[in-house]
Amino acid sequence: MNNKIAEHIIKNLLLQNITDFCICAGGRNVPLISVLQNLKENLKENSKKENSKKGVQLNFYEFFDERSASFFALGRSKSTKKPTAVITTSGTAVAETLPAMLEAKYSNTELIILSADRPKSYRNSYAPQTMNQNEIFKFLNINLYDLDKQNFQEFNLNTSTKKQTHINACFEDPIVFDKKTGLDSKILARFTEVSGDSARRDVEPATSVNRANILESKHELNNQALPVEDSLYLSKFFSNCTKPLVLVSKLDLKNNLDLINFLLKFNSFVYLETGSKLWGDRKLELLLLKAGEKTLEKAFADGLFDSVIKIGGTPTIGFWRLLENKFSNVSVLSVVEHGGSGLSRITNTLNVKSFLNSFANGSLSSSGVVGDWGRDSDWKKEVRELDKKFYDEKNIRIIKNSFSEEAVIKKMSEVFDEKDNIFLGNSLSIRNWDAASVKKQFVSIESHRGLNGIDGLVSGFFGWASGLDDKNKSWAVIGDLSTMYDLNSLWITKQLQNKNWAIVVINNSGGKIFKPMFNQEILEARHNLNFQAWAKMFNCQYTKIEAKDFSSQFNKDLKGIVEVCF
Repeated sequence: MNNKIAEHIIKNLLLQNITDFCICAGGRNVPLISVLQNLKENLKENSKKENSKKGVQLNFYEFFDERSASFFALGRSKSTKKPTAVITTSGTAVAETLPAMLEAKYSNTELIILSADRPKSYRNSYAPQTMNQNEIFKFLNINLYDLDKQNFQEFNLNTSTKKQTHINACFEDPIVFDKKTGLDSKILARFTEVSGDSARRDVEPATSVNRANILESKHELNNQALPVEDSLYLSKFFSNCTKPLVLVSKLDLKNNLDLINFLLKFNSFVYLETGSKLWGDRKLELLLLKAGEKTLEKAFADGLFDSVIKIGGTPTIGFWRLLENKFSNVSVLSVVEHGGSGLSRITNTLNVKSFLNSFANGSLSSSGVVGDWGRDSDWKKEVRELDKKFYDEKNIRIIKNSFSEEAVIKKMSEVFDEKDNIFLGNSLSIRNWDAASVKKQFVSIESHRGLNGIDGLVSGFFGWASGLDDKNKSWAVIGDLSTMYDLNSLWITKQLQNKNWAIVVINNSGGKIFKPMFNQEILEARHNLNFQAWAKMFNCQYTKIEAKDFSSQFNKDLKGIVEVCF
C-alpha cells in the first residue's frame, strides 16, 4: 500500500509539470524516493533506445539537510517560475523547511513540501519521530493535504493558484525500498532522460524593453479594473496629495512597460529599489532621487513631500519604517502584487495590475492622479537641489573612504556586467547596494526579502542560479554572518551543471548593521574567522581580497568563494 500511495502522489505532481525534486535522505520517505529512483533508472534505459526523443526534463537534487534543500528549492522556484518539491522524512525534518516556506509565503513564491509521516494513529502518542506534522503550516493558509491509505486516491494537486503546498503522506511499517515500483507508460512517455541540472530549458527569456518606443508600447493590458471602493479610496488619497514621492520596491511583473509609462506620465520624483527591476532604466533618469535614504528623511522632515505611493513589496530602506512613527502623518498609498500594505497603520491596498490598467485607460484621471507636480515648480527645484547636495556628499565620502563597504560595493557594481545575474544578501548587502551601486540594468537581480532574515541565503542563491543560463555569470553578494548561517550550502555544488558562479563574502567580522543603531558589542556577533577552509572543504575555488586592494584584485573572471576582508 505504501508504494501505491507514493506512486499516486508522484504521478500527480509529474502531471502538473512538477519536475524538480530536492530529495532529503531519510527512512520514512523511502517509498517516495524509490518511485523517483526507479523512474530515473527506467528513463536512462529508454533514452538508450533508438528513435528516443527528448521530452520533459526531470531534475533530482540530493541533500542531507532539509533547511538547505528547502531554501535551494525556493531559489530554484523563483528562477524557473514553477514549483520545486522538497521530499523529507518524518520527525523534525519537516520543521527544518519552515523558514523557507515562510519566505515563500511572503514573497509569493510557489514551493512544495512533500513530507513522509508515520500512521495517523501515532499522533499525540510521543512515539519515536512522531508529531502532528500535518498541521505545521496550517497558520499560513496554504494548500494542505494529509494523505494515507484511506484517502490518497482523492489527492489531486491544483497549481492554478500561486500558493505554497504541503503534502503530508503517511506510510505504515514495514518501510522497504521496492525496486519494482514504478509509473505507467503514459508518464514514462513524457520523459526520456534524466540530468542533474537542466531547468534552464524551461526558463522564460528575460523581457526586453525597447526604450525608444516605450510610450507607444502596444503591450496588451490586463482586463482587471479597480473596484468602486478602491476608486473612492484613491480619490480621497489624491485630494490631499500635493507633493508625492513614488517608491518602487520589489516587483515581479512579467512586463514593466505599463509601470514605466505610469512613472513617466505621473512625472513626480521616484525612488527605486534594486528589486524593482527598473534599476538602470535610462528613461526614468530625470525622475530619480539618486542620493539614497538621506534625501528622503531630510525631505520629509522639511515638508518637501507630503505623501508616498509605494508600488511593490515591503521596501528594504530604513526610511519605510519611519513612516510608522516619525512620519506617521504622511499619507501612504500601497499598491501591491500580493500581501499586505507593509505598514501596520495602513490597511487598504490596491492591486498593481488593476492600478496600472486603470491609469492607462484614463479612468483614474477623475481621481486627480495627475496634479500640480506634473509641472516644473520651485518645489521640484528644491528637491533636486537637496538630492544633489546629498549625492555629492555621498561621492565625496566614498572617495575619502575608499576602503569602506560602501566604496567596495560601488566598485563591485562597476565590474559586474549588465548580462550578469545578481543575488543580494539581506542585512547590509542589499542596503549598501541600493545606496552605492552604479545604475546598470542587469539581466536579473534577486533577493529573499519577503520575510527572510539571514538564513538559507547561499542555498537560495544556488537554487536560483541553477535555473539560469550559465552563459551569464551569477554573482552572490552576502555578509559573513549570513554565510556562516548556511555553511552546508556548498554541498549541492557538485551536482550543478552551472559552474559559472561566484559568491562574494563581505567579511567585516560581525553583524555591523547594528553598530550605528545601538553601538552594543553584544549585538554584533564579532569574530575573527575566514572562509578559506570552508571553500577547501567542498573543493571550491577561493580568493581572498583585502578591502584596500579591492580595485586592483577584483575582476569579473573570479569564481567560487571570493572573501573581501575589512
